[in-house]
Amino acid sequence: MRSLRWWMLWVALGVAALAVVAWMMHLASQNKIYQHTFPDGSYVRILRLDYAKQSRFVRWRFDKTFPFIHRDMHETPLSFQPRYILWAECAFEDYPPQGWVRDSHGCEYPVTSQPLSLSSFYCEELYNLPTDGQKVTLQLRPSYEQPPGLEYPVQCVKEPVAYPAPERLPITREQGGVRLTLRSIRWKGVLQKWYRQNHKASEEPTLYRQFIVKPDLQVAPKTWKVVGMGVMTLYNRSPDRPANGMEVALLQDCWRQPVYRLYVVVQELTTRRREVFEFLIPPPPAEQIEHPEEHILYYTGSPLIPPRGFVYFP
Repeated sequence: MRSLRWWMLWVALGVAALAVVAWMMHLASQNKIYQHTFPDGSYVRILRLDYAKQSRFVRWRFDKTFPFIHRDMHETPLSFQPRYILWAECAFEDYPPQGWVRDSHGCEYPVTSQPLSLSSFYCEELYNLPTDGQKVTLQLRPSYEQPPGLEYPVQCVKEPVAYPAPERLPITREQGGVRLTLRSIRWKGVLQKWYRQNHKASEEPTLYRQFIVKPDLQVAPKTWKVVGMGVMTLYNRSPDRPANGMEVALLQDCWRQPVYRLYVVVQELTTRRREVFEFLIPPPPAEQIEHPEEHILYYTGSPLIPPRGFVYFP
């Protein structure tokens, strides 16, 4: 009888061990490794993408010193509002890959980011990923004109965020002793087709979409002038809003959102003091999205650098 009990105990332990092994194999099969390796052996591997006020990454490793199993923890500072935090493991030198995103609308555009820490695990905040609950694919490209070397599908925001409606034009804002009126806006969609000089007839062009807005602005008093502007999605929280000194603003986010933020930088001529105004404007017309104006352009050398600063708005 005692031998039977021991036999049953060993069978139970064997079944439990097999169950643990099967469970670990299942987890390993679910955890797909998203990695791109360059020809020189350098690589970049995405570990996790969080949407949270604070993100923590923990990894266990073996070591020769006691207790032989060590726990490494990396943590980002606590922020006031949720943000996208990307954890990656990198081993590259002179050419980190370019980050892009393809959203559920089919829009593809570059990702803006800022490193948060420098360690064995690379961590950065991504500014212009959607927060409306849609599934997106984060891309890493070896260079602009090449296809993505890595695609990472993710849906970090589970519940859609309600966005306000565009403001009715004209809109007048007054702050810091200056009054700015946005009387109207004009959108323009452009599809740039970039060909290499002396290209073969069968060679396909590199396509680059641009959506540009030109606002009709009135500033008072006349001692102030517009020195820059930009347009972005409401979920783009990039702290950098460059004053480009142009009369148009170039959109580098998704072009199929219901509302956009237009910011305008004005400067006083004598004191050079600046004020920043923001307006909620309607999206590009559907006709310009579906049938943008085509421009054929040529470039020399390789790789092609995206002409993000190039705008044409007669």
